Amino acid sequence: MPTYNVTYTPTTGGSLSATGTGTATTIGLLYTDAHLTEWRNRALNGPYKSAADSFDPLIPGEWDRIVTNKNTFVSNPQADRRQTWIDSESVAYTEHIKMLDAAFYALVKEDTALATVIKDELMWHATRAGEDGVGMQISRTRYLVTDQGNWWQPAWMSRMLMCADFVKDSFSGAERTTFNAWISDWAYAIDYSINVEVGFNFNNRYNRDYTTGLGYKALPGGEGFSSGYAYKDASGALHNQIAAVARYYNNRKAVGVQFFGLAGVFLDDAVLKDRAKLYVEEWVRFSVYPDGSAGEFERNAADRPMRGHTYNAANLEAATWIAEALRLDGDPGLYNYSTTEGIWGTECTTEPAKTIKLTVDTYLDIN
Repeated sequence: MPTYNVTYTPTTGGSLSATGTGTATTIGLLYTDAHLTEWRNRALNGPYKSAADSFDPLIPGEWDRIVTNKNTFVSNPQADRRQTWIDSESVAYTEHIKMLDAAFYALVKEDTALATVIKDELMWHATRAGEDGVGMQISRTRYLVTDQGNWWQPAWMSRMLMCADFVKDSFSGAERTTFNAWISDWAYAIDYSINVEVGFNFNNRYNRDYTTGLGYKALPGGEGFSSGYAYKDASGALHNQIAAVARYYNNRKAVGVQFFGLAGVFLDDAVLKDRAKLYVEEWVRFSVYPDGSAGEFERNAADRPMRGHTYNAANLEAATWIAEALRLDGDPGLYNYSTTEGIWGTECTTEPAKTIKLTVDTYLDIN
């Protein structure tokens, strides 16, 4: 498997790059054996073990927090069991955070007994039968409207997936087969749902065809622009009127793509991997402007000037997590992806091609 180094240099504007060198062995979705060695050392010696032991005294003691959450989970491992996946978004938003910390603890401390407890909770959910209100399983063609609170379901599933990645050695072969099938059904349901919505504009997108089967918002003379702009500069001039198409690539869909993209790597599913790459490529193409601002910046407002910046962080997280998981899996394609194409102002004319790096740099410059 090819390995790569990713470097980030925190200068003004920043730098994000991937190169084809390195020797670290990938052992998890988002970590290598070198990461695990470092985590185990930090759990003993810091930094980030206890409050104020790092370069910044404002950074809390992350390992102490993880241990506290692990202890809370151990005291009642069944506390967050869900009887049905149809639930309020506020519940899905908070469930199994402590189990995720416990799973990380089990990985770092090689606590096989704790890993088994976590695996058993994962399997309880994976084997809950039924759909539409009874159990945890779901149809691959179930449409989950992202604007009805459903974006927190894949957020919850991402936590379950990462828990499994941390304790994967505790699964038997039969358990892993069952768990994988559960993850796969959810991943395809989320991909199906996002394709329904983005397909309103590009209904042949699975073939990367953006010239036929266009919805009216993507057609010349169609809906075109919303009333919002990406930002106002120091002179008061407005920049980049946000296109209706750009708004489709929002934080809610990014949460779903992040899940099924990571699931694709976890399952080694070529279709899910490609669908995740497709969405990230489309986001850069149709929702990122030549200066690196994005469609989510429309959410900025006079009373909350950084709201769009905050919402776009979900897009950046999804794009970079997927890019990194794929890189560790041997495919640095998203880091290398660039395009000058777009629609309704996202296309480049004389500007350099757009990349994930450009969006990260712009985010850091604004922050």
